[in-house]
Parts: sequence; C-alpha cells; structure tokens
Amino acid sequence: MTVLETERLQLREMTITDLDDLHSILSDPIAMKYYPKPFDHEMTTGWIEWSLRNYAKYGFGLWAVIEKEGGKLVGDCGLTIQPTTKSH
Repeated sequence: MTVLETERLQLREMTITDLDDLHSILSDPIAMKYYPKPFDHEMTTGWIEWSLRNYAKYGFGLWAVIEKEGGKLVGDCGLTIQPTTKSH
C-alpha cells in the first residue's frame, strides 16, 4: 500500500519480499554506523516483521522508500513507538 508519493519517491508498507534489498542496506557498516552493529539476515527479517506488526497494531510504522525510476528500495523511514524509561 502506498503511503506517500513525491516526484521521485514512493513510500509504501514493507513486505517480506523487501528482505534482500533492505538487508543490503541494514548489513552495511557505514549505513549502520549509529546502530550497535550491522544487521544479519535474521535481524533484517525481524525488522520487517516488527514493521508489519506496527502497521496492524497502530496503523503506521516504518515504510519502504522506493525510487520511482527503476523501482529500487533505497531505505526506510517512518514513525515508531519508542519506549522510554522516564514518565512525562
């Protein structure tokens, strides 16, 4: 399902068919510089499954970012619930 479109990009819900393309990004040490470590295949699968659960539970999550020209997945972006340790 398309969530948003711009002139050059489409944001859509992720699917498990995005696994290999997303894994090529999430396993890259440079792309994952600010994460504890690059993802292995199992972690990438979990990332997609987490997004699918968020769509079902909250109606939003992380979306696949697709270049319209060529249809290449170039990343993900979106909204997530982030647990905190402090009450506000």
